[in-house]
Amino acid sequence: MIAAKKPLQLGNITKSKDIELITGTINLEGKKKMLNETPEDIFLIGGDFNLPDINWSEQSILNRQYPIRTNQTFLEIVADNGLEQIVHFTTRKDNTLDLILTSHPAFKLRCKPLPSIGNSDHDIVLLDLACKPFKPKPLRRKIYLWKKAEIHKIKEAEILNDQFQSVFTKENLNNFPNKGKSPYSTMDDIKITRSNKEENSASPYAGHWPKGTYTLVKPKTGCPSRWKEGWRLQDNEDRRNSNSITPGHHFYGSFGRNMKFHYCTKDEHVISGHYNWPRGNYCILRQGISCPPGFRTGSILWDDEDNRNSNALGGVLPSGSYDRNTLINYCCRSDGLARKRIILPKINHSIYCDFDHHANR
Repeated sequence: MIAAKKPLQLGNITKSKDIELITGTINLEGKKKMLNETPEDIFLIGGDFNLPDINWSEQSILNRQYPIRTNQTFLEIVADNGLEQIVHFTTRKDNTLDLILTSHPAFKLRCKPLPSIGNSDHDIVLLDLACKPFKPKPLRRKIYLWKKAEIHKIKEAEILNDQFQSVFTKENLNNFPNKGKSPYSTMDDIKITRSNKEENSASPYAGHWPKGTYTLVKPKTGCPSRWKEGWRLQDNEDRRNSNSITPGHHFYGSFGRNMKFHYCTKDEHVISGHYNWPRGNYCILRQGISCPPGFRTGSILWDDEDNRNSNALGGVLPSGSYDRNTLINYCCRSDGLARKRIILPKINHSIYCDFDHHANR
Protein backbone atom coordinates (compact mmCIF):
# COMPACT_ATOMS: atom_id res chain seq x y z
CA MET A 1 0.00 0.00 0.00
CA ILE A 2 1.34 3.44 -0.94
CA ALA A 3 -0.16 6.66 0.42
CA ALA A 4 1.14 9.93 -1.00
CA LYS A 5 -0.14 13.51 -0.96
CA LYS A 6 2.36 14.57 -3.65
CA PRO A 7 2.25 13.59 -7.37
CA LEU A 8 3.16 9.91 -7.75
CA GLN A 9 4.68 8.52 -10.94
CA LEU A 10 4.38 4.74 -11.25
CA GLY A 11 6.44 2.61 -13.59
CA ASN A 12 8.23 -0.69 -14.16
CA ILE A 13 5.23 -2.83 -13.17
CA THR A 14 6.16 -6.50 -12.95
CA LYS A 15 3.54 -9.19 -12.41
CA SER A 16 3.93 -12.90 -11.90
CA LYS A 17 1.92 -15.74 -10.46
CA ASP A 18 2.89 -15.07 -6.86
CA ILE A 19 4.03 -11.43 -6.73
CA GLU A 20 3.31 -8.01 -8.11
CA LEU A 21 6.06 -5.39 -8.00
CA ILE A 22 5.39 -1.70 -8.60
CA THR A 23 8.19 0.84 -8.40
CA GLY A 24 7.71 4.59 -8.65
CA THR A 25 8.81 8.04 -7.58
CA ILE A 26 7.12 10.72 -5.46
CA ASN A 27 7.75 14.35 -6.46
CA LEU A 28 8.52 16.33 -3.29
CA GLU A 29 8.73 20.09 -3.37
CA GLY A 30 10.78 22.27 -1.08
CA LYS A 31 13.54 21.47 1.36
CA LYS A 32 14.23 17.94 2.60
CA LYS A 33 13.13 17.36 6.17
CA MET A 34 15.36 15.13 8.21
CA LEU A 35 13.76 12.29 10.15
CA ASN A 36 15.79 12.84 13.31
CA GLU A 37 16.21 16.60 13.62
CA THR A 38 16.88 16.40 17.36
CA PRO A 39 20.08 14.52 18.29
CA GLU A 40 18.49 13.11 21.46
CA ASP A 41 15.67 11.41 19.51
CA ILE A 42 16.17 7.73 18.68
CA PHE A 43 14.88 6.79 15.25
CA LEU A 44 14.26 3.11 14.55
CA ILE A 45 12.54 1.51 11.58
CA GLY A 46 12.50 -2.12 10.48
CA GLY A 47 10.79 -4.46 8.06
CA ASP A 48 11.02 -6.45 4.85
CA PHE A 49 12.47 -3.88 2.43
CA ASN A 50 13.12 -6.51 -0.28
CA LEU A 51 16.29 -4.92 -1.68
CA PRO A 52 18.56 -7.87 -2.51
CA ASP A 53 20.81 -5.81 -4.82
CA ILE A 54 22.39 -3.79 -1.98
CA ASN A 55 25.54 -4.95 -0.23
CA TRP A 56 25.15 -3.28 3.17
CA SER A 57 28.68 -4.02 4.38
CA GLU A 58 30.10 -1.96 1.49
CA GLN A 59 27.10 0.34 0.89
CA SER A 60 27.17 -0.62 -2.79
CA ILE A 61 24.84 -2.02 -5.46
CA LEU A 62 25.95 -5.43 -6.75
CA ASN A 63 23.13 -6.89 -8.84
CA ARG A 64 20.48 -5.57 -11.23
CA GLN A 65 17.31 -7.30 -10.06
CA TYR A 66 15.68 -3.90 -9.49
CA PRO A 67 16.41 -0.55 -11.22
CA ILE A 68 19.62 1.14 -10.08
CA ARG A 69 17.63 4.29 -9.35
CA THR A 70 15.48 2.48 -6.79
CA ASN A 71 18.49 1.13 -4.88
CA GLN A 72 20.50 4.36 -5.15
CA THR A 73 17.59 6.49 -3.91
CA PHE A 74 17.16 4.25 -0.87
CA LEU A 75 20.88 4.49 -0.01
CA GLU A 76 20.71 8.29 -0.33
CA ILE A 77 17.71 8.51 1.99
CA VAL A 78 19.53 6.42 4.60
CA ALA A 79 22.65 8.61 4.32
CA ASP A 80 20.78 11.95 4.31
CA ASN A 81 19.05 11.06 7.56
CA GLY A 82 22.15 9.74 9.34
CA LEU A 83 20.84 6.17 9.64
CA GLU A 84 22.75 2.89 9.81
CA GLN A 85 21.58 -0.58 8.83
CA ILE A 86 22.41 -3.00 11.71
CA VAL A 87 21.29 -6.40 10.34
CA HIS A 88 24.54 -8.08 9.23
CA PHE A 89 23.25 -11.57 8.42
CA THR A 90 21.05 -13.07 5.71
CA THR A 91 17.34 -13.32 6.38
CA ARG A 92 16.17 -15.16 3.23
CA LYS A 93 18.49 -17.60 1.48
CA ASP A 94 21.66 -15.62 0.58
CA ASN A 95 20.05 -12.17 0.81
CA THR A 96 19.54 -9.66 3.61
CA LEU A 97 15.99 -8.47 2.92
CA ASP A 98 14.78 -7.73 6.46
CA LEU A 99 16.47 -4.53 7.61
CA ILE A 100 16.63 -2.41 10.75
CA LEU A 101 17.68 1.23 10.33
CA THR A 102 18.53 3.38 13.35
CA SER A 103 20.04 6.73 14.19
CA HIS A 104 21.80 5.33 17.28
CA PRO A 105 23.54 2.05 16.35
CA ALA A 106 25.63 2.17 19.54
CA PHE A 107 22.46 1.38 21.54
CA LYS A 108 22.32 -2.12 19.99
CA LEU A 109 22.92 -4.88 22.55
CA ARG A 110 22.39 -7.82 20.22
CA CYS A 111 20.86 -8.52 16.82
CA LYS A 112 20.50 -12.14 15.73
CA PRO A 113 18.29 -14.35 13.52
CA LEU A 114 15.59 -16.70 14.78
CA PRO A 115 13.89 -19.49 12.83
CA SER A 116 10.94 -18.52 10.69
CA ILE A 117 7.34 -19.09 11.80
CA GLY A 118 4.76 -21.04 9.81
CA ASN A 119 5.04 -20.84 6.03
CA SER A 120 7.28 -17.75 6.02
CA ASP A 121 10.58 -18.12 4.16
CA HIS A 122 12.15 -15.21 6.06
CA ASP A 123 14.06 -15.56 9.32
CA ILE A 124 13.00 -13.47 12.30
CA VAL A 125 15.27 -10.61 13.35
CA LEU A 126 15.66 -10.28 17.13
CA LEU A 127 16.93 -6.90 18.34
CA ASP A 128 17.70 -5.76 21.90
CA LEU A 129 18.33 -2.06 22.53
CA ALA A 130 19.83 -0.29 25.55
CA CYS A 131 17.05 2.29 25.83
CA LYS A 132 13.83 2.70 27.72
CA PRO A 133 10.55 4.21 26.50
CA PHE A 134 9.89 7.72 27.71
CA LYS A 135 7.45 7.81 30.60
CA PRO A 136 6.35 11.29 31.66
CA LYS A 137 6.42 12.05 35.33
CA PRO A 138 2.98 12.40 36.89
CA LEU A 139 2.05 16.01 37.51
CA ARG A 140 1.61 17.20 41.05
CA ARG A 141 -1.95 18.20 41.70
CA LYS A 142 -3.44 20.27 44.42
CA ILE A 143 -5.83 18.47 46.75
CA TYR A 144 -8.11 20.67 48.82
CA LEU A 145 -8.77 19.53 52.38
CA TRP A 146 -12.34 20.72 52.68
CA LYS A 147 -12.66 19.34 56.20
CA LYS A 148 -10.18 21.98 57.35
CA ALA A 149 -11.77 24.82 55.35
CA GLU A 150 -13.38 27.76 57.13
CA ILE A 151 -16.76 27.38 55.47
CA HIS A 152 -18.26 30.39 57.27
CA LYS A 153 -15.66 32.71 55.68
CA ILE A 154 -16.39 31.30 52.23
CA LYS A 155 -20.08 32.05 52.77
CA GLU A 156 -19.24 35.58 53.94
CA ALA A 157 -17.18 36.10 50.76
CA GLU A 158 -20.16 35.03 48.63
CA ILE A 159 -22.42 37.49 50.46
CA LEU A 160 -19.89 40.32 49.99
CA ASN A 161 -19.63 39.49 46.31
CA ASP A 162 -23.40 39.92 45.94
CA GLN A 163 -23.24 43.25 47.80
CA PHE A 164 -20.47 44.62 45.59
CA GLN A 165 -22.23 43.36 42.48
CA SER A 166 -25.41 45.15 43.46
CA VAL A 167 -23.44 48.41 43.76
CA PHE A 168 -21.75 48.25 40.36
CA THR A 169 -24.72 46.79 38.43
CA LYS A 170 -27.25 48.95 40.31
CA GLU A 171 -29.38 45.88 40.89
CA ASN A 172 -31.53 45.59 43.99
CA LEU A 173 -29.79 43.40 46.56
CA ASN A 174 -33.16 41.79 47.37
CA ASN A 175 -33.09 40.16 43.94
CA PHE A 176 -30.06 38.07 44.97
CA PRO A 177 -30.56 34.70 46.73
CA ASN A 178 -30.59 34.98 50.52
CA LYS A 179 -27.27 33.50 51.70
CA GLY A 180 -27.44 34.62 55.30
CA LYS A 181 -26.32 37.60 57.36
CA SER A 182 -23.72 39.92 55.88
CA PRO A 183 -20.58 40.82 57.87
CA TYR A 184 -21.45 44.44 57.02
CA SER A 185 -24.76 45.72 58.31
CA THR A 186 -25.18 48.30 55.51
CA MET A 187 -23.38 49.18 52.30
CA ASP A 188 -22.32 52.47 53.91
CA ASP A 189 -19.70 50.49 55.83
CA ILE A 190 -17.98 49.57 52.55
CA LYS A 191 -15.76 52.30 51.15
CA ILE A 192 -16.07 52.38 47.35
CA THR A 193 -14.26 54.88 45.12
CA ARG A 194 -15.82 55.45 41.71
CA SER A 195 -14.04 56.94 38.72
CA ASN A 196 -15.60 60.09 37.34
CA LYS A 197 -15.34 58.39 33.93
CA GLU A 198 -17.67 55.43 34.44
CA GLU A 199 -17.14 54.29 30.87
CA ASN A 200 -13.44 53.59 31.46
CA SER A 201 -13.99 51.79 34.78
CA ALA A 202 -16.70 49.63 33.21
CA SER A 203 -14.34 48.18 30.64
CA PRO A 204 -12.23 45.17 31.70
CA TYR A 205 -9.63 46.24 29.13
CA ALA A 206 -9.34 49.92 30.03
CA GLY A 207 -5.73 49.48 31.19
CA HIS A 208 -4.53 47.39 28.25
CA TRP A 209 -3.80 47.96 24.56
CA PRO A 210 -5.32 45.81 21.79
CA LYS A 211 -3.42 42.92 20.24
CA GLY A 212 -1.07 43.30 17.30
CA THR A 213 1.70 45.54 16.02
CA TYR A 214 0.53 48.97 14.86
CA THR A 215 1.40 52.68 14.84
CA LEU A 216 -0.34 55.80 16.13
CA VAL A 217 0.50 59.46 15.56
CA LYS A 218 2.45 60.76 18.56
CA PRO A 219 0.48 63.23 20.71
CA LYS A 220 2.01 66.17 22.55
CA THR A 221 1.86 64.18 25.79
CA GLY A 222 4.29 61.59 24.37
CA CYS A 223 4.21 57.89 23.47
CA PRO A 224 3.08 55.14 25.88
CA SER A 225 5.80 53.46 27.91
CA ARG A 226 8.02 50.97 25.96
CA TRP A 227 6.58 51.97 22.57
CA LYS A 228 9.04 52.63 19.74
CA GLU A 229 9.27 56.15 18.27
CA GLY A 230 10.05 57.57 14.86
CA TRP A 231 9.64 60.73 12.77
CA ARG A 232 9.25 61.84 9.16
CA LEU A 233 10.10 65.29 7.76
CA GLN A 234 8.23 66.06 4.54
CA ASP A 235 9.64 68.74 2.28
CA ASN A 236 6.34 69.82 0.73
CA GLU A 237 5.97 71.71 -2.55
CA ASP A 238 7.30 75.26 -2.40
CA ARG A 239 5.01 76.62 -5.11
CA ARG A 240 1.34 77.18 -4.24
CA ASN A 241 1.82 75.60 -0.83
CA SER A 242 -1.42 75.79 1.17
CA ASN A 243 -0.57 73.63 4.21
CA SER A 244 -2.75 74.29 7.25
CA ILE A 245 -3.66 72.59 10.51
CA THR A 246 -6.55 73.10 12.91
CA PRO A 247 -5.66 75.23 15.97
CA GLY A 248 -5.70 73.37 19.27
CA HIS A 249 -4.64 70.05 17.73
CA HIS A 250 -2.79 67.42 19.81
CA PHE A 251 -0.11 66.38 17.29
CA TYR A 252 3.52 66.47 18.36
CA GLY A 253 5.75 67.92 15.62
CA SER A 254 6.23 71.01 13.46
CA PHE A 255 3.67 72.09 10.88
CA GLY A 256 4.19 74.94 8.40
CA ARG A 257 5.29 75.01 4.76
CA ASN A 258 6.91 71.67 5.58
CA MET A 259 5.55 69.02 7.94
CA LYS A 260 7.33 66.89 10.56
CA PHE A 261 5.21 64.14 12.08
CA HIS A 262 6.22 61.88 14.98
CA TYR A 263 4.92 58.33 15.50
CA CYS A 264 4.47 55.77 18.29
CA THR A 265 4.67 52.05 17.44
CA LYS A 266 3.53 49.14 19.61
CA ASP A 267 5.53 45.96 19.02
CA GLU A 268 3.53 42.80 19.83
CA HIS A 269 6.79 40.96 20.66
CA VAL A 270 7.59 43.55 23.35
CA ILE A 271 4.11 44.42 24.63
CA SER A 272 1.48 41.68 24.30
CA GLY A 273 -2.14 42.61 23.72
CA HIS A 274 -5.21 41.42 25.60
CA TYR A 275 -8.08 41.83 23.10
CA ASN A 276 -8.85 42.77 19.49
CA TRP A 277 -9.56 46.34 18.41
CA PRO A 278 -13.21 47.25 19.10
CA ARG A 279 -15.76 47.94 16.40
CA GLY A 280 -16.06 51.54 15.29
CA ASN A 281 -15.34 54.04 12.54
CA TYR A 282 -11.67 55.01 12.64
CA CYS A 283 -8.18 54.37 11.21
CA ILE A 284 -4.77 53.56 12.65
CA LEU A 285 -1.43 53.42 10.88
CA ARG A 286 -0.33 50.03 9.55
CA GLN A 287 2.87 48.43 10.85
CA GLY A 288 4.13 45.44 8.90
CA ILE A 289 2.54 43.61 6.00
CA SER A 290 -1.01 43.27 7.33
CA CYS A 291 -3.62 44.98 9.48
CA PRO A 292 -5.06 43.74 12.80
CA PRO A 293 -8.26 41.66 12.53
CA GLY A 294 -11.30 43.67 11.43
CA PHE A 295 -9.40 46.36 9.48
CA ARG A 296 -8.98 47.01 5.76
CA THR A 297 -5.73 48.36 4.41
CA GLY A 298 -5.29 51.56 2.43
CA SER A 299 -2.67 54.22 1.77
CA ILE A 300 -2.10 57.95 1.20
CA LEU A 301 0.57 59.30 -1.18
CA TRP A 302 2.09 62.77 -0.73
CA ASP A 303 3.77 64.32 -3.79
CA ASP A 304 6.59 66.14 -2.00
CA GLU A 305 9.00 68.79 -3.33
CA ASP A 306 10.56 67.95 -6.70
CA ASN A 307 13.53 70.33 -6.60
CA ARG A 308 16.22 70.03 -3.93
CA ASN A 309 14.07 67.65 -1.94
CA SER A 310 15.15 67.45 1.73
CA ASN A 311 12.86 64.69 3.03
CA ALA A 312 14.31 62.97 6.11
CA LEU A 313 13.35 60.27 8.57
CA GLY A 314 14.42 58.51 11.76
CA GLY A 315 13.38 55.72 14.13
CA VAL A 316 10.47 53.33 13.54
CA LEU A 317 7.87 54.49 11.02
CA PRO A 318 4.53 53.11 9.77
CA SER A 319 4.74 50.78 6.80
CA GLY A 320 5.01 52.64 3.53
CA SER A 321 7.52 54.17 1.12
CA TYR A 322 9.82 57.02 2.16
CA ASP A 323 11.92 58.54 -0.64
CA ARG A 324 11.38 61.76 -2.65
CA ASN A 325 7.68 61.28 -1.99
CA THR A 326 5.88 59.86 1.05
CA LEU A 327 3.43 56.95 1.02
CA ILE A 328 1.94 55.77 4.34
CA ASN A 329 -0.25 52.69 4.78
CA TYR A 330 -3.33 52.81 7.00
CA CYS A 331 -5.70 50.30 8.59
CA CYS A 332 -9.33 51.41 8.64
CA ARG A 333 -12.65 49.98 9.76
CA SER A 334 -16.27 51.12 9.53
CA ASP A 335 -18.17 48.34 11.31
CA GLY A 336 -19.51 50.52 14.14
CA LEU A 337 -20.99 53.90 14.94
CA ALA A 338 -18.66 56.90 14.95
CA ARG A 339 -20.47 58.40 17.93
CA LYS A 340 -19.83 55.34 20.12
CA ARG A 341 -16.69 55.64 22.23
CA ILE A 342 -13.95 53.00 22.16
CA ILE A 343 -12.21 52.21 25.45
CA LEU A 344 -8.40 52.36 25.40
CA PRO A 345 -5.68 53.08 27.98
CA LYS A 346 -5.46 56.68 29.07
CA ILE A 347 -2.46 58.67 27.75
CA ASN A 348 -4.28 62.04 27.85
CA HIS A 349 -4.68 62.19 24.07
CA SER A 350 -4.69 59.33 21.55
CA ILE A 351 -4.65 60.30 17.88
CA TYR A 352 -6.85 58.32 15.48
CA CYS A 353 -7.88 59.22 11.95
CA ASP A 354 -11.39 59.87 10.64
CA PHE A 355 -12.44 57.12 8.23
CA ASP A 356 -15.81 58.42 6.96
CA HIS A 357 -17.07 61.69 8.39
CA HIS A 358 -16.65 61.51 12.16
CA ALA A 359 -14.08 59.40 13.93
CA ASN A 360 -14.60 57.58 17.21
CA ARG A 361 -13.27 59.36 20.27
